[in-house]
Amino acid sequence: MSFAEETKLAQARRQAHRRDGSIPIAGSIVAAKGIRAMATFHVLPSRDLVGQRISEILTSFLPGLQHSPWDWPDLAESLAGWVASSSGNHVVYREDLDEEASVKEALTRDFGAALEDEIIEVHLGPGLSQFLHTRWSNETRKAA
Repeated sequence: MSFAEETKLAQARRQAHRRDGSIPIAGSIVAAKGIRAMATFHVLPSRDLVGQRISEILTSFLPGLQHSPWDWPDLAESLAGWVASSSGNHVVYREDLDEEASVKEALTRDFGAALEDEIIEVHLGPGLSQFLHTRWSNETRKAA
């Protein structure tokens, strides 16, 4: 299966999960009325920044391997496709979020995040393997 086909399948699974409350499991849809597995939304920096970091890590691991800046968004999308293949995990890039809304609000409104879902926002540090993770549950919006 090509990368484009895998990405489309992952997107279709996420859409099915959001639309009718069913849970995608290994390529099939299992209806679970009233029961919803908690999802994790990984909010990453832009595709260009993530792809550049992946390229730098691969180059340090495999000397001589080079990626151009044109490859960076594709590297980031490959990561997103891999993450999305794991049930209940979703990748959202910072550039896809509404700049005027909070992360929680944008994920709930635009990406189908539920109140019980976990949100992990990833920030890149200065070094190859330096990352800062901000974790929270969307549940805190109940009081809002």
